Order: sequence, then structure tokens, then C-alpha cells
Amino acid sequence: MSDRETKTVKPPDATPAFDDSDSDVYSDASPGPNPDQDLDPEPSPGEKPIPADYYKVQNPDAPPDHGDHSAGEEGPDPDLDPPLPPPVAWSRSFDDVFSFVGGLGRYQLRVLFLLWPAGLLIVLSLDNIVFLELTPKHRCRLPGLPNDTYAIQGPWHEALVKKTIPVTSSGEYDSCNMNLEGDGVVACNNWVYDEAFFTQTYTTRFNLVCAQDYIVSLTTMTFFLGAFCGSILSGYLADRFGRKPVLMANILIFGIVGFTSVFIPSWEWYIGIRFILGAVTMGTVPETLALELVSPAKRMLVGSLMHVFFIFGGPLLAGLAAITRNWQYLEIVCAAPAFLILWLFCYIPESPRWLLTAGRRQEADRILRHMARVNSRAVSEKILEEVEASAETKGGGAFPWKEMRQSPKLLQYLAVIGVIWLLLNLVHYGLIFNLVNIPGNIFLNFFLYTLLDIPGFAMAFTVNLYGRETPFVGLTLVGGMVLLTCVFVDLFVPSNISMYLIIGLSSGARLSVSAAYTIIALWSEEIFPTVIRNFCMGLVSFAASIGAMAAPFISRGVFSKALANGSMVLGLYGTGMVVAGILATLFLPETAYRKLPDTIKEAENFGLYSSPAENDEKMLDAEDEDEKQPVVPRRKRSFIEMKESNTKNYNTIASYPQPSAKNLDG
Repeated sequence: MSDRETKTVKPPDATPAFDDSDSDVYSDASPGPNPDQDLDPEPSPGEKPIPADYYKVQNPDAPPDHGDHSAGEEGPDPDLDPPLPPPVAWSRSFDDVFSFVGGLGRYQLRVLFLLWPAGLLIVLSLDNIVFLELTPKHRCRLPGLPNDTYAIQGPWHEALVKKTIPVTSSGEYDSCNMNLEGDGVVACNNWVYDEAFFTQTYTTRFNLVCAQDYIVSLTTMTFFLGAFCGSILSGYLADRFGRKPVLMANILIFGIVGFTSVFIPSWEWYIGIRFILGAVTMGTVPETLALELVSPAKRMLVGSLMHVFFIFGGPLLAGLAAITRNWQYLEIVCAAPAFLILWLFCYIPESPRWLLTAGRRQEADRILRHMARVNSRAVSEKILEEVEASAETKGGGAFPWKEMRQSPKLLQYLAVIGVIWLLLNLVHYGLIFNLVNIPGNIFLNFFLYTLLDIPGFAMAFTVNLYGRETPFVGLTLVGGMVLLTCVFVDLFVPSNISMYLIIGLSSGARLSVSAAYTIIALWSEEIFPTVIRNFCMGLVSFAASIGAMAAPFISRGVFSKALANGSMVLGLYGTGMVVAGILATLFLPETAYRKLPDTIKEAENFGLYSSPAENDEKMLDAEDEDEKQPVVPRRKRSFIEMKESNTKNYNTIASYPQPSAKNLDG
């Protein structure tokens, strides 16, 4: 290359098409970029052209060039230098539209406010199992005494109970046997129940105790089996017919079936009802629609806010259960909001992203223009045409089964995350079902227990300060060790003290698992590539359903009876949390401050480089099939180093906003 002086040039006044964060570039008062502006304009009369060395800086691997990039300079030498490759074609994605209509403005906030109550249905349906299937204290009904009650009615009643009901080694009345003259101790088939908390539950309605107590856990398992099937079916139907109609159909079925469940004649019918409720409950999740209405830069915030209903749903459920004190009334109260939410959904738009992929461009245009008008923005016809053309080019392809099977790194991520979700869901619901073993008021215990979601949710926001891996691993290891400590407390501490210590320790573990669950939900979304993200999340949700189905059998079923004492169950949960933390730190990459993978090829290279800038560079290089660069893992930097490196690279790119500026950190 001939020696010549490179003059400082003024960067072209262009806006990067890849900018999806309106708040970082344009203020709400700003009209945004000119949608008709050329992304590669000709230099103005008073402006110096871009030198040839600029392209060499941006792409060090490109062949040298002496092209005639300015008037009066020597042209290329065909004997020495080959010509530059043709410019890369640039197209807009749907996310680019948010730079013009607003990534999270007044329009989106209104929609989120209307979507948020739908999340309450999920909490009310998932957690009311604790009260609906509660098994209170009970004993055999005294023969010949139709007005027998569990509460002692007087001295004569107490004497008759002591004569008829055997006393166990723990000093309590036998729950399943009684003494009959001439027959000795026999099993009974009719019981009286303690009505201190509930006048009637599903368990007491059908006498699912003693030899039939397994049916209660079977009912719980069936509900979560329906949740798994419903998540798959609803996901398919939402992709086929749209997000809004599937959400509304599930909410309508939820309300109707919820009311119907109080009139069922047998437990067999009720199991079928619970399966349907589980299926439509997972179909009411509004998170997908919420995330598709905001820019990528706002999705973490919106996704976290959509989980706030867990904080309010638990205490609300405790209050409703304390007021109703009857499983049928509680079912009606939990189902009634569905009809109000169904009315609110009439004012919620369909996802414009889905409408565009479905070929319903006019509807998508109308929603986007209304969104821009409410957000005080503007969107041009040219932008929508470019987005539509991009969607036609990229969308509609076949699912990459072959590429996925040939990606060992992606399959490893999928397997590890699936196991982690299974373990965390097992611990989450196991601790909830274990509430029945804690002495005291069940309503107060549940209320205080669910309040721990508030600090747990707040702790999850540390992912913005310390990344994903460090907080998650710390929370799971600490929570697991706390639960394992319960075993030693139960063995070596006097019983009058150990009970309160175990309650406190298990509450601390609940806080840890709540925060860890929020982190892994975000972490999983960021690890899986865009082309198969929903599919992979469906698979890990299936694994989570397995953990939820196993929880009732461990906490109140055959496994808890086989163990020496109740603390061994907590020790089992603690082991699961420790395993989840170890798996995460060994096999999952840090995703904070990194470009997220869009393709399977990018996911293969994700997280193998020492800085976010280098990671993004290699992922972009992976898009070129002709560029086969070896992946060389390097030293795993601390999160502080990673954040500083990313900030430096971002500032460099932002100072010269060219679409081709992807390697400026060199």
C-alpha cells in the first residue's frame, strides 16, 4: 500500500439500523431518525470522503485496497491489490421499528397494565392447591354417634373417644384405626375432621385419607401434567392463530371450568377438571405478548415486571383462603376474576410482530401507527415495507432440526438448563407443600412465606450489577447449604428449639430459591438462540413440570413417610439446590453485556471469548459461512472486566455509527 496521509473525516450523518433502544439514543421528545434517510449517503460538497484505510480498520481480515476513494488519488493497482468485495446488503428487522414508534412508551405501559391481572390467575391457580387439598387432623367417626365432631364436646365425649380411638406412640389419636368390642383394632371408613381452619376441603369432601391419601398427590400431579400439555398446545396455537385469541380462549375456559369444579360428584371427575385447569392456566401466561410489544433493550425490565404478580398473588391468596374457609368458595373466588380479565383483553392489541409474519400487514400497520401516535412518534411507509421484506426473507423457514442435533454445545446448554429448572421447581413447590408440616396458623404461615418473594425478587435485580452466574450460583449454594443444615439441627438440637430453627432456615431457603428462579428464567432466554428460543423454553418448562409433579409425593407422599424424619426431605431439597448451582457454574456461559445469539451457529460460539466485544465480533463472523475461524477459549474474565470492556467498545461504536463498524475495539 502506498504511503499517504489519512485525514480526519466527519462520519456520515446516518443512524444505525441495528439500534433498538430508543431511550438510549432518542429522547421521548425527539421525533427520532428520518426513516427515509439513506444509510450510506454520498458525501456533501464540504465534506471529506471516507479514506480507504477506514474499511481496513473495520475489517482487518479484508484484502488490502488502494481504491480511488477520493478525487485526485491514485486508483487501484490490479497487479498488486484485488478489488474490494461488494458492500454488504443491509435490511431492517422488526426490532428496528421500535426506534421509530417507541420501545417502551405510554402505549406499551397501558397494555402492560391490562395484561398484568392475567398473571394473577396463574398464581391463584397454582398456589391454591395448598388450601384446596389440605388434609386436616382427623380420626375415625365414633359408631352410633351421628353428631360426632373432632372437637371434644364434653367429658362424656372425651371418655368415649379415649375408649374407642387408640393412641399412637407420639401421644396423638390414631387417624385410621379404632377399637371395637370383640373385633379389636380395625380400620375405619368414615372420619371426622378438625375444622379449625377449613370447614371442608377437597380431601375431606371425598375422604381421601389413610389408604386413599395417595389420590391427593395424584390430583396435584395431574394438574401439573395438564400444565405441561397446555404449554405445548397453547404455544402451537398461539403461533398458528395469534397470541390474543388463544389467551382469551384460555381465560374463558379457566373461568367456566373453575365454576364447574365445585359441582363435581366424585374425585375421579375432579382429577379430570384439574387437568383442564392446569392446561388452560399455562395458556394464560401473557409474557410472550408483553415482550413482543417492546424493544429488546426493554425486555429484561418488562419480563421482570410481569413477574411482580407473584409477589402480590401469594398474600392475596392467603387472605382469600382465610375469608372463605371452604374449598368450593375458594374455587369460585379464584375463577371469578377470569371474566373481568376477559373484558380487559378486548382493549389489548394483537402482537404486530405475529401479524406481520402471518401476512396480515394492514392490521400490523394500524397497530404500529397507533402505537407511534400514543408515544408521540412517527413511522413511515418505507420502514414498514423494509421490515415486511425482511420478514419475508427470514421468516417462514423450516425448523432447524438437523442443525440443532449437530450442535453439541447447544444440546449441552439445553440439558443443563432443563435439569436446573427441574430441581428449582421441585424445591419451590416442595417447600410450599411442606407448609402443612409447620405448626401454627396455615393462613399466616402461607402469608409470611409468600412475602419472602419480595426480597427474593429484589435480589434478582443484582444480575445487572454482577451478571447472571455469580448471583445465581451464590443463591443456590447458600440456599442448599441452609436446607442441609436443617438435617443436623433436627438431629442434634433439642426438639423444643429445633422446630423454630428449621422454620427460620427453610424460610431463608425460600428466599434464595425465589431469587434464583427469577434469574434462571432470564438467563435461559438469553442463552438459547432466537430461531429456537420458544422451542427450547418449552422443553425446559416440561422439565420444570416434572419437578412440580414430583414435589407432592416427596413432601406429603410415600417418600416423606419412608424417610426417618421430616428434615430429611429438606435435606433432599438442599442437595438439589447445590447440584443446580454446580451445574450452572460448570456449563453455562455468562450472558450479561453480550450480544445474544440469533442463530444456532452463533450459539455455538457464545460465551467462549474473553470480552463481550470479542464475543460479539466472533458471533457476527459466524454468520458468514465462508469464514471458518477456530474457536479458542481464553481466560474467563471477571464480570467487572467484562463490563468495562463492553462499555469501551460500545462508546467507540456509538461515536462513529456505521452499520459496518463491528470491530472497533481492536
